Amino acid sequence: MTNGYRFEGSIDAYDLGPESLAPDQSRFVFTTRLVDGYPYTYELYSAPIDGSEAEVRLHREVASEIHIELAGITSDSQSAVICGDIYGNGTEDIYRTPLAGGDPVLLSPSFEPDTTTTVYGLGYGDMAVYCATLADSTKMAIYSVPVSGGPSTELNTGLNLTTWPRAEVTPDRHFVLFEADDSHGMRNIYAVSVLGGDPVAIMEAYDPKYDADFYPGLQFSSDGRRVIYELDDSTTNGVYYNKTYVAGIPLAHVDQGVSVEGSITGGAGFIGGIDYVFDAVLTEGVFKAEYFRTPIDELDTGLVGSASFVLPGDTLQYWDLAMRGVFEGQVVLTFTYDENLLSAEIAEAELGIYHQFADGSFELLQVLDRDLDNNTITVSTGGFSNFVLGVVPEPGSITCLVLLSASCLMKRR
Repeated sequence: MTNGYRFEGSIDAYDLGPESLAPDQSRFVFTTRLVDGYPYTYELYSAPIDGSEAEVRLHREVASEIHIELAGITSDSQSAVICGDIYGNGTEDIYRTPLAGGDPVLLSPSFEPDTTTTVYGLGYGDMAVYCATLADSTKMAIYSVPVSGGPSTELNTGLNLTTWPRAEVTPDRHFVLFEADDSHGMRNIYAVSVLGGDPVAIMEAYDPKYDADFYPGLQFSSDGRRVIYELDDSTTNGVYYNKTYVAGIPLAHVDQGVSVEGSITGGAGFIGGIDYVFDAVLTEGVFKAEYFRTPIDELDTGLVGSASFVLPGDTLQYWDLAMRGVFEGQVVLTFTYDENLLSAEIAEAELGIYHQFADGSFELLQVLDRDLDNNTITVSTGGFSNFVLGVVPEPGSITCLVLLSASCLMKRR
């Protein structure tokens, strides 16, 4: 910037992050708080990045505790998406406002007065992600709404949000991660597409009294495949402390094309992680992968197994895969298993992947590659369901088998 911008009186500047810069890098947006008495006056400005023109004041908001929140700049670099009570009617809403100035367009539904709304950012396809809490606190939900206009979609379907829910849009802008309680009152961090769908848990559920620490927010690995967060833990003497955890994100956006590759649940080399290569994706979509570890003594072995093979330890390791989209041909999958869960007498060179069909039967997949140093096995498949880590039997061998059936695969991480 060759020139600066001057304001009368003292100011505080807000929202000077990556989301404040237009995609074409021509303009940026920022919020100021004029220290001219209480309640404070908040103003939203747009300005050219090179300082060649005067700034444009987009909105002014007078309030004691809130200020205009910036979600980001639309992909065409023409509008900002903001949250605030810009008309002073006591309700915070989501708006699209032109960077060159002009009347804002209401995006969120017209909520009751005194509704608290916060915006988390812009997702894929210019979807604004926000949370609204009604004044009587009877309804609180995370939504996405298209910036071009249209109805909002609830993202936390079937889950109860925590007070002042904390959420983040992933670096690739395709997903939202948020904290919520399930129907049993257990808390977890969930991932969901900004376009909607079923939320997927990314970690083992925990007691809500051991709260997750998101301050200053969920952190992501440099490649965006993993999320880093802190969780309150406790020792036997009741002393509380924070422990840092890393989890793979169980959703991935798969683009249309041939030889489409990527990673999910942390990627190969991360326990439970997968690298994938699709022969051809005809319709873009969302790929889901959940990694589970279930102790054998918790399996329902009283059921009649539809297939039998040797498990390589006292804990069943398996992956539940699904695709919302259309693909054809084969998909090459590289699975990363937890070697710490293997029995001492099992050689890793004997491990294989069993694929479960819709009728509950299992097929041993041909191993395309095996990396003993990184604990990975690579196979190829034409469809998705459950994939189980097992032992490849030697021809003519007689062993003690563990019976498995579809209902045996209990979803526990």
